[in-house]
Amino acid sequence: MVPDLDDYRWLVSSAAEPWLARVAADTRELAPLVASLRKDLSPARAHLILELTELRARARGSGKFPQGSRLFFTRKGYEQATSEAVAGYKAERFSAVAEDADFAEGLADLGCGIGGDLIAMAVVHGVVGVERDPVAALFAAANLETLGLTQGRALCREMAEGDVTAAAAWHLDPDRRRGERRTSRPALGAPGPAVIRQLLAANGAAAVKLAPAADAAELFASGPLPCTESPLPLLEWISENGECKQQVAWFGCLTEGQDGRRRATAIQRTPDGSGSVCSVTASGDAAAPPIAVAVGSFLFEADAAVRAAGLTPALAAKMGLQMTDAAGAYLTSDHPAPHGLLTVFAVEEVLPLDFKKVRQALRQRKTGTVEVKQRGVGIDANPWQRQLSTRRAGESEKATIIALHINRRRLAVLARRLDE
Repeated sequence: MVPDLDDYRWLVSSAAEPWLARVAADTRELAPLVASLRKDLSPARAHLILELTELRARARGSGKFPQGSRLFFTRKGYEQATSEAVAGYKAERFSAVAEDADFAEGLADLGCGIGGDLIAMAVVHGVVGVERDPVAALFAAANLETLGLTQGRALCREMAEGDVTAAAAWHLDPDRRRGERRTSRPALGAPGPAVIRQLLAANGAAAVKLAPAADAAELFASGPLPCTESPLPLLEWISENGECKQQVAWFGCLTEGQDGRRRATAIQRTPDGSGSVCSVTASGDAAAPPIAVAVGSFLFEADAAVRAAGLTPALAAKMGLQMTDAAGAYLTSDHPAPHGLLTVFAVEEVLPLDFKKVRQALRQRKTGTVEVKQRGVGIDANPWQRQLSTRRAGESEKATIIALHINRRRLAVLARRLDE
């Protein structure tokens, strides 16, 4: 039985709370648990209780939403929602604009889903979320109420130009799903470029969330965007704990005077909720740093956001590093050069890229756990990693094998992570 809107309204009401608490504490297998619920609940409501319990556990366990045990999610809404850490970073960008302006509505969050970005915005300023999916809008409103965020509202309706005209700035998360499949193309999102252009004409202070692999040029393929302040966006790729999560096109006063530039931002979140934010920005194509002819004493891997933004050469030039190849797969230097956007490896031995020779070197070092990394070398890292890692007595040392090209040679670098 497919749940209807009344079933979802029941789920966010106090009537469902005892059932959610009961299932969260129940350690039985799924079959007897379902049978127990079906004695008192309809199939649709039993399904909703089980699904929400599962999603809350995922949200909390993954760290995506530390307060996830109190929030409401649909499966699609959870997967598409911006994490708490990334949403908080973005909301801070909006806060200064909202505080400096006298707008009745504050901020607008269009296509707010279950409220990932909306919640973070409501922490710093007044915000109105607009969502056409009635279930997502219901959950967004319930999440705001659960967290006591009285500065935020969630409305169920189609977005319109009027939603942004009265706002200090607006945020848009287009739906990137076509049926059951996702798309990274802005032209295939909902809303598409035509609607986005209309919204920008009404208010140029905006941010549009895109997939990391999206080509933002699709947003202005038919000509310059109708922004009064900044016709070109600042494109920012944001990673969280090493994984590139999203790209954001910032417009107008939200570009902070860096029109047409690219930015990579890495958010490192720790289990206790603290963390750090580190960014690099470059305009156009930065001059490429030198290509190394040999591996130095240290190797560096640029953060996923830096690689997605194409800013590895810019970061290398800023830090005085050499690239191991023209693509900047890895960077190298005789100096450690720590940086929040770089993972640093101390080089211990350089070998030809030969499995038997690498295995022999690891055995001599009594290495137990092996991490294998490669980019553009053409080996499958997973079987190498499985076959090289051992659990023999006394072999507890950790090592990283970095397979790379340098000076037309394929090499295996035995290294040690300095962040450990």
